[in-house]
Amino acid sequence: MEHIGLNASIGLLSSKFAFDGPIIKDKASFFLAARRTYFELFLKPTEKYGDKVLNFYDVNSKITVKPSKNGTLNLMFFRGRDNMEMDNHIAEVHWGNTAAAADYKHNFGRSFSAKTSIVYSNYDFVESMDVLKVRESFDGYLRHQIAREDIALTPSEYQKINLGFQFDHIDLKSGELKASNGLIEKENRNGDEISFWAGEDIKTNFGLEVSFGARGVIFNALGGNPYYNLDADGLITDTLFYGKGKLVKRYFGLEPRLSMKYELSEHQSIKAGYCRTSQHIQNILNNGMSSPIGRSVLSSNIIKPQTADQISIGYMAETKSKTYEFSVEAYYKNIENVYDYKDGKNLVSAIEMESLLLNGKGRAYGVELYAKKNLGNFTGWVSYTLSWAENKIDGLNNNEWYTASNDRRHDISIVGMYKINHKWDLSATWVYTSGQALTAPSSKYDIDEWTHYYYAEHNGYRAPAYHRLDVGINNTKERPKYTRIWSFGVYNLYNHYNPYLITFENDDETETGTKTVQTSLFGLIPSVTYTIKF
Repeated sequence: MEHIGLNASIGLLSSKFAFDGPIIKDKASFFLAARRTYFELFLKPTEKYGDKVLNFYDVNSKITVKPSKNGTLNLMFFRGRDNMEMDNHIAEVHWGNTAAAADYKHNFGRSFSAKTSIVYSNYDFVESMDVLKVRESFDGYLRHQIAREDIALTPSEYQKINLGFQFDHIDLKSGELKASNGLIEKENRNGDEISFWAGEDIKTNFGLEVSFGARGVIFNALGGNPYYNLDADGLITDTLFYGKGKLVKRYFGLEPRLSMKYELSEHQSIKAGYCRTSQHIQNILNNGMSSPIGRSVLSSNIIKPQTADQISIGYMAETKSKTYEFSVEAYYKNIENVYDYKDGKNLVSAIEMESLLLNGKGRAYGVELYAKKNLGNFTGWVSYTLSWAENKIDGLNNNEWYTASNDRRHDISIVGMYKINHKWDLSATWVYTSGQALTAPSSKYDIDEWTHYYYAEHNGYRAPAYHRLDVGINNTKERPKYTRIWSFGVYNLYNHYNPYLITFENDDETETGTKTVQTSLFGLIPSVTYTIKF
């Protein structure tokens, strides 16, 4: 990189910049980018949302150094944060990621390379609210400390071999509850995940490409924090203590994979694949809540790793001119050790997550359709996914299959871009997603002045669908030394208030005695942005 480059945008709702260039010519370079939104400034004049805060920022940086002809060192840092506050700090939610990484890649000739990486990442969240003059806050984090080695061998242009291993120390605080009256409860867990893999990619001269391999995973649940024994009803019978770093439970898994692609002709191909995956961190979605705040669980003496076997088959084609391309893919996934909240429980019902969950199995299947126009003044694409995600867990939904919380039955994206001339272009995007499945109370009864809900069907209801239309127009003018762009747009053109949070509350004035409350963030938002590129 020989020249310094700058790309900066200033708008009504957000601003961003990207800055890159050389530090030492042909030896070292840098990249720095940042974004910041300020939706709350737009919301200030509104009566309903004038006292709310809604913004995010992120910073991304990278330094690249070439200490030798065959070696490259990268140093990277990322920090991002989302902030939301309601009703003058009565309720607040903050969440974000911090990550730092360093990797060094060395090429030992044309056919052999190795890359060593060190990574640290931290996702954390906190939410707080005032409840009956008591300030309650709930926070947690998920931290990774990773050391990784990747080795690539290329014996010929038709063959590539990948080898590697990774050590990942995981530190999880699934939640900590604090209250201004002195209450403090928290749950922490730690574990080590050691993985190693080998794979090979092969190309033939008759149109067939094959990729296969396997990954072995060892997970050690470690002591230092309480573990439990549960009875048949999920109640804690014993609290177990292990020394810090002591082995509590060990799991081993093997993850084979195989994929094949065959060219039927120059413009048509088919593909098929199989893979097995396992995960020792599971995020449990809260029924009826689509916010980013949730709780995760780590494999333990009770929680087993989730494993999934997936098969897929697909077809791809393009026209001879490559103006249009099409694809269709179908998949089926079988999942073991799926966890979900018991009826009437949620992420704050108890600090001991294992006492809130039931174990079962799941399945997911569907078809994805995609069409794209690549050339001409008018370009764009259409994608549609029809899918099912279902769980079967003893103790929920009369032990029958039910819709999983992550089920999105219909997912549609339509994107169009039209270039009027070298100065003006238009764009429009419409998205539609089926609402989240949620559990609603079927009836309720009062005992000793407390209301108890009865749930006849788990995830038997859906939140309203999410959909919106965004439009924009850009005016570009190229100068000898820079390019400037004026962008005008409207987010959510037809002002549809999409659900962010669905809750159920007592309402003695209705026949059922319960009402459904939908919380939405905002509707139509216009924007103007000025961008300059050097």
